[in-house]
Order: sequence, then C-alpha cells, then structure tokens
Amino acid sequence: PNQMRVLRPTAGNGTCGLGSDYSFLVRRGRLDKVVIEFGAGYACYDDASCDKAAAEQSFTDMKLLDDMSLDCRYWNRFIQGSVSEGLIDRTEKNNPVSDYTYIYAGYCTQDVHIGHQTTTYEAAGGYEGVVFNHLGEWNARIVLDYLKRELSPKEVLVTGCSAGAIAAGVYGSELSTYYASRSPETTVKVLGDGFMALLTRDFMESALPNWGLGEAICGTVLDLGFLAGAEWLADTDYGYYLWKGVKDQLALNGNGKLALVSSVDDSVQKNVVMEFAGSDNADYYRNEAGLRILSRASPEVADSAFIYSGKTHCTNSLSTIMDDNLMDASEFKEAAKFIQAFFDDGSAPDNPYVCPTCNSEDQTGCDGELGSGLLTDNCGNCPGLGDAGCEAPLPEWVSTCPGFS
Repeated sequence: PNQMRVLRPTAGNGTCGLGSDYSFLVRRGRLDKVVIEFGAGYACYDDASCDKAAAEQSFTDMKLLDDMSLDCRYWNRFIQGSVSEGLIDRTEKNNPVSDYTYIYAGYCTQDVHIGHQTTTYEAAGGYEGVVFNHLGEWNARIVLDYLKRELSPKEVLVTGCSAGAIAAGVYGSELSTYYASRSPETTVKVLGDGFMALLTRDFMESALPNWGLGEAICGTVLDLGFLAGAEWLADTDYGYYLWKGVKDQLALNGNGKLALVSSVDDSVQKNVVMEFAGSDNADYYRNEAGLRILSRASPEVADSAFIYSGKTHCTNSLSTIMDDNLMDASEFKEAAKFIQAFFDDGSAPDNPYVCPTCNSEDQTGCDGELGSGLLTDNCGNCPGLGDAGCEAPLPEWVSTCPGFS
C-alpha cells in the first residue's frame, strides 16, 4: 500500500551530488489534497565535509549519493524501510493525510535542497578533493513544476524533517505566494519537523555561498529574513528569523499556517549547533537545541508548535510523534491533539505544547529566563526579540545576488 511511482525527469543530466540522475516519488490519492515531503539528510559545505561525504558516500539513508538513479524495486524497498514511518505511511491508523496524493522529494545534494551550483572542493582532512553538485534547488523546482503542471489542489501540505524542514519553509512560502495569486482558495500549510536552521554568522558568510546564489537563497531566504526583521543578518539566531519570515509570508498571503515540531534535546540539532558555533562560542552550548526556536514559538514565530521530551531526531516528517512506541503515553495523546488541530482546520492551539519536564535551570537564556531561548549575539550582548543588538555588515555575497539593492 505504500508503494510509489518513481519519476526520473533529469535522466542523463546528473543533478545528484556525485553526478547520478535525480528522481522523486509520487503516490496518487485525492487530487484536491497534496503533500510534498522534502527528504532528510546531512549537509556538506566546505572542503572537509564535502570530501568526507564523497569518500564515505553515506550522507543519505540510501547510503550512496548515487543511489537516486536506481530502479523502482530499490526505491520501494527504501520506502518500505527507513522512511516508512510518519505521514508517508498511509497504513498508519491515525494518519491525517493517508488519502492525499503524496510527493516525496528525494535528497542527494547535501545543500538542504537550496543549492544552485557545482563546487570544486580541495583535498582536506585526509580525503581527496571532489567536484560536488549542490543542485538541490534545481531538483526541488522539478518537483514543484510537477505539482503545478499535473495537479490543481485545494490544500497543499509542504513538510520535511531536518534538512527537509528547511526546504519546506523555503518552498512552502513560495507556493503560498504562487497560489495566492493564481488560486486564492488553495491553502498551503507548512510543517517543519526537526527543523534545524540553527546557523551561525560564519556559516552564512563563508559556507552558504558554496551552495550557489540562486533564487532560493538570494530571493526567498533573504526575503524571508528581511520580512521578519531587517537586521536579521546581524544576529546569531538566523533560524528564528527564517521561520518567523515563513510565518509572516503565509499570513501576508492569507492562505496558510506554519507548525514546528522538535524534541527538546534533539541530539542532531545540538551537534549542528556545536559544529557551527566552534569552541570559542560557549553561548551556543547554553540552551538545549530544541528550545532555541520552539521555546519562542508563540504566534510571533509559528502558528503552532510541539516540543516533546527526549533527544530523538526525526527520520521523516512526524516519524516520532505518530509512533506510540517512541513517545511517552501522555505526550502521545498531546501529539494527537496537536496533529488534529493543525490538520482539521489549520488552527493553532491556544499555546504551543512544551513537555512538562522541559523547563529547567540549565535551559535558561542569556537573559536568565527559563526557556527564553535567548543567546548572546556576535558582540556579546543579550538581545531582545526582534532586536539585532549588535551591528554587523551584511555578508559580502549578498551584494552579488541578482536584483539585490
């Protein structure tokens, strides 16, 4: 019942990381309701990380970056296995999208689906150099074009786990704008699970350009940031402003809602924060990664949010909170309420759910408040929400973006 059709629109063009062809999956259901899920996985962004990714070829659940070109039998074994939980599993009895048409956008470019160029990396870390296709945006737009060409939905859910969550925010906001002008009755809901986007200024300045300055980065990502707060690039909490921008864009278009989901001590998010922060910035270690954004997931940054206890990181969208074997019984009941409220009419609960045991002294912000999620900025200040608190120039690459002024 979970088998899906494999579409390989880029045959011969080699838009996966190491040059194989990209493919995505479609399972037909209701034509008026559609899910697009962007696949999860790691990212590489400099000589050391991309050389290692190419050498080990283990940065996707399929083990090899080039497995995207394999046949239907492999894909269906994949779907029955590592991504069979959560929303994609139509056999799950409480699945609110079991009868929707489901599009799964695979991930093989190590750029959170927003890269726009092929980059040559020098040898580093004991690995050989590599030419890497960061062409995630190209692949994502193939999937979006399929949706626009083949389907005329009245409801679209754009979702993803981890790297896929960032893509869901970026392309979900784009789809919201697209349908607002062409089909105003179409709603667009965005659901980010294990949402990541916990990035430092150093990453924004030096690593992000390695993915290429296409429309996803120069257009949507910058637009969302400036929509949320014009000084966003001077603050360390880029993820906060990115998600606030998504929420604001959906509200501006009047056709969508944003929900965010995470465990409070998500081990993967925490490791990403530590990797990007570096040993000289202890403040990035202060807060549990799951609280950095979601403790502030009031109506200011998301319409709805669910923070559950533990360290679990999703494998695909809602793979954890829909599994009663992975959740505390009481939290599983709360998760069911959260899911029902979001999918029934897109409304948000009165308050975001935060697990009862999550507010502890070791999760105070730099302001001394429990669960505030506030971190010191690049100048060592503790900014208030919406305030940069520390003046810093825009990264140089911003001025090279097409149409930037």
